[in-house]
Order: sequence, then C-alpha cells, then structure tokens
Amino acid sequence: MKKYLLLVFIVFFLTGCTTVVREVKDLSEEEKDNIKQQVIDELKNQFENEYRSNITDVEKMISDLFDNEAKAVLGVSNYIDVEGIETLQGTGSGVIYKKVDNSYYLITNEHVVRDADTIKVVLQDLSTLVAIVIGTDPITDLAVIKIVTDDYYPVVAFKDTNALIPGQFAIAVGNPLGYDYYRSITLGIISGVKRRLDVDYDEDQVIDWKATLIQHDAAISPGNSGGALFDIQGNLIGINNMKIVSTDVSGIGFAIPTHIIKPIIDELEENGKITRASLGIVGVEIEKVLGNPNYTIPSGVSKGVFITDIVSNSTVDGKDIQIKDILIKFNNVEVSLVEDIRLLLTEYKIGDTVTLTVLRNGEQLQVDVVLKERP
Repeated sequence: MKKYLLLVFIVFFLTGCTTVVREVKDLSEEEKDNIKQQVIDELKNQFENEYRSNITDVEKMISDLFDNEAKAVLGVSNYIDVEGIETLQGTGSGVIYKKVDNSYYLITNEHVVRDADTIKVVLQDLSTLVAIVIGTDPITDLAVIKIVTDDYYPVVAFKDTNALIPGQFAIAVGNPLGYDYYRSITLGIISGVKRRLDVDYDEDQVIDWKATLIQHDAAISPGNSGGALFDIQGNLIGINNMKIVSTDVSGIGFAIPTHIIKPIIDELEENGKITRASLGIVGVEIEKVLGNPNYTIPSGVSKGVFITDIVSNSTVDGKDIQIKDILIKFNNVEVSLVEDIRLLLTEYKIGDTVTLTVLRNGEQLQVDVVLKERP
C-alpha cells in the first residue's frame, strides 16, 4: 500500500493534478514507465543543478560550451582508393559555420582533405555522411566541405580576432588520435595573437607563405587539425592546424585566426580556389651572384633581385621592366630575396597598383604596375 501511495503522490507532484486520483493498479505499463522516467529526469536535473551550484562561473561557461557550440565540431575522414578498396588515409576535424536549408558547410584544414578520393564527415555515433569538397587553399591550409542532412547541428559564431589579447582563455575542441576521443575539449591560454611562421606548403624547401597564427597551449594532437578554437564565451576564434613537436617542447600549438579565415572561405565558396597576384618575373638574389661574370652588378649594390626573365602576359610584361634590371623595392619595402617578393604579394590582391623600384644602368626607376593573376 505504501508503494501505491508513493506513486500516486509522484503523479500529483509531476503533473500538478489536484482533482483526479488513480491507484497504481489502474495505470497502464506505459503510464508507469512514463512516470518512472519523469522521476529519473527530475532527480537528474536536481542533482545537476546541485552540482552546478558548486562549480565556478568559468567551469559553467566551459560546460555550456561543450553542451552547445562544441556540437558544431565533427569528424572528417580522408579516404583514398587503393586497387578498388576504399582505404582510410587520415582523420581530422571540421567546424560547421553555415547552414543553408539542409546543407551544412564546414571549415577544415586543407591538409586534412588533401589527395582524398572521398571525404566523409563522422558524427558522434560514428555514422558517416559523404562530404562534397567546395574548395581548398593549400597556402593558408584551409578548406570548405559540405554535407547534407535533415538532422540539426549548431552553427558557430565568428569573433573578430583582431581584438584578441594574450592571456585570454583558449578552448580547443576536436578529435585527437581518431574517434576514440571524439569531441575532446581542452583549455589553455593565448600567448600570441600574431605569431609569424614560415610555411613551405609544397615541401620544395622554399618558403611560400608567412602564416599569421594564434599561439596557445590548449592540448592538441593529430586529429585536432581542422578543429575549433573557441573563446570562453563560445565564439570561434580560430581553426587549429599545427603544433611544435619536439622532445624538449611542450604546449605550443597554433590556430588560424578567424579574421584570416573569413575572406578565404568566402572566396572558396564562390570560386573553389583562391586567386593570388603575381609579378611575373624570374630572378636570382644579388648576394648569390656577386662576383659572377655572367651578371653585371653595379658597384656598391649587394641586395636585390636580378631579373633573368619575364613571364608572358604577366603583371610586368609590356611594362618598363626589363631583363637585367635589379628589383630593389616593392612599394617602398626593400627586397633582398625572391622569397621577399612572394611574401609581399600575399598582402595585395589582383587589381591593386604597386610601385616597383629597379636599378638600371646605375639609375633608380620607379614603375607602377597593376597586379594580375599568375598566367
């Protein structure tokens, strides 16, 4: 009888009923199961609320982030075809940043999807969806992929990373070491907001790009590539893409900041690739040919790029730039290496006008050119 009275009381408690009394023996099995589940849910909520009342505000914010924004971080698997067999080449992470109808767009790293025959997005239950690669940019190590599903996923909000300062919290979310640790979350501190790192994306021993990255010490591992870096409010501030790996180094990770990501993914969505400006000159550093009788270098000149050829239909083709000129400045910035020109060009877009300063027969000449895409 006590058992019956307890369950009747629970019915009152959960439903607010004050006019209808039913004995347990009159309840169906489905009604009993529903009451039990409501009791369990209510007790769970009470325990969670009691626990949450004893944790710090920072812990609550991180917990809320894990329950909400972190669900926008999914797995990304790269498959290649090996003699007709779909073979896993590598795994990483991706972040949902846009939803159109039932299509979700994800940011990931270019190196996560590189050379893939098939890309699959991996969900928390380890089921997969085949993804479409919208576009990739190996220089910035960014890619956009798309999945189609009727299931709901949150979309991250971007924060302008120009306002970041060292000392802020950084929260990394991704899938380290595959999917046994799906959607792992780690906490760290931002140490640098504009770290400059040399990038040789085609591994030809020539620096192609000086990446501007956020340095942080939130733990990341292989598999975190393409995953999110959030601030404490749950805003996306970066996409994790690399770390320094050495026996005497610990806790130095890097993420691509959102102020660099946004224009790249916009162009990838529109064109599938990033078009960059090129001068169209072939040259060699003066310091490498000093004393070489095949190159006529004026006395006292020790830096610059000696122009050995001009590419047809390029920016400088048809302009007052000649073979055997020595390029010494690009928009008033001194040039010593061929690499300097390449890196300076990354700061400009097609259609921009720049001023080139060259030495010809011992005289300085300034030539304005409108930047064009590489032919």
